[in-house]
Amino acid sequence: MFDFGKDLQRWVASGGRAGVRDARLLELLGPDLLAQQAHAETGGAERSNRPVEGWRDVCRLWLEHARRTGSAASLDAAERASERCLALAEDGSGRATGLLARARVAMTRHELFAGPDTLVCAELAVDGAGAERSAPEMLAQIAGIHARLAARRAQASGTGEAIRSAAALLDSALHDLEVQAGQRRPRDPWITVDLTETRLERAALGALAGVRHRDPRLLDQAGRDLRLLAERTDGDFAPLTRARALAACGAGLAVLGEMAERADAVRQAVELLDAAADLFPADHSPLDHAAILAARGSAQLRLSRMSEDEAVAEAAAEAIDQAWRLTTGRRLKLGAEIAALNTRARIDRAEHEGDLIALSTLEARARARLAEGGAEHDPLGWAVDQLALAEVYEALERLGASPSRAFHAATARAGAAEVFEEEGMAGLARA
Repeated sequence: MFDFGKDLQRWVASGGRAGVRDARLLELLGPDLLAQQAHAETGGAERSNRPVEGWRDVCRLWLEHARRTGSAASLDAAERASERCLALAEDGSGRATGLLARARVAMTRHELFAGPDTLVCAELAVDGAGAERSAPEMLAQIAGIHARLAARRAQASGTGEAIRSAAALLDSALHDLEVQAGQRRPRDPWITVDLTETRLERAALGALAGVRHRDPRLLDQAGRDLRLLAERTDGDFAPLTRARALAACGAGLAVLGEMAERADAVRQAVELLDAAADLFPADHSPLDHAAILAARGSAQLRLSRMSEDEAVAEAAAEAIDQAWRLTTGRRLKLGAEIAALNTRARIDRAEHEGDLIALSTLEARARARLAEGGAEHDPLGWAVDQLALAEVYEALERLGASPSRAFHAATARAGAAEVFEEEGMAGLARA
């Protein structure tokens, strides 16, 4: 779909004829071209007249590659670039640039792989950047990352106070970023990317609050914000941004439709998610594609429960299974979320059909995986399997199977919840 090849690479590398780089063009590059661009700029960063900014750009390129592919190697390359950026800094502005690059690496590592220390590392780096003397443009970017980190903390805690506080920080940061991005020629070409990502984070936080607290007003507001962002984004120019906005909007609408017992709204949500999936091929951003497939499958599951339509249930299972195959075996945070959804869908189907054999098979598979290694080996995988055991036991209990498994269900769920909370994913145990 997007094949701009070396001409686009040269345009991005040179900054265009006007000498002003437009980082948003990176959305048009596939993972292979992104990696090529990162390698090419790595060679030139050290020889650049502005090596700090050169290494910042290399870091951002590798981060974009990692976000799309889940590559730990790309994330490590981004980390090396951020440290080189910091090592070459000669003044407060340079140090702030390097520290902000370090914060973005840690935040992306948390986004991809979770982990108890990643957010702390990001917060320390942002605090360090904030202590340096910086221009208004840099201060706006620091505020944006600080607010996004607060949003990640709020998502993990799920408390109303944390969510409201993070929302206020995001609103303030958005104002500052909008002012700086609106300058005639912003010095930092990435500020428009930061603005878009902060807008998505703000809307996603509102949607999460609506889901957690089952508040239709919050879901409706988040949906309007996401629709507005999607409508203002050209899918031919920024396909990933538009797809992410449509997907978040569809996921929220599916929950809202189920709460209101409106099957037509859930069908509309599925259509939005289909539209998001059609904006780019799967290999352009495998993780985005997996997230959209999982959201569509989840929406279809809701619709199948409301309509008792077997065809919709089968389509949901297929979408979730495809998403699972794109992320399995890589210890990704998204992979854990999709694996939990995949298992939950199978359990729901077996329970609906009263199929005790299928539930026993799911129990045996979870037990076999748990026997292969403990929480130290793969914390998220272990917690997903503990959660699967809990949900199988709970389904058997509801079906009246003997003997009672209520105690074992509670024990397994508590073990999963403890690990998810340590990894900053407490919401998964509550799902």
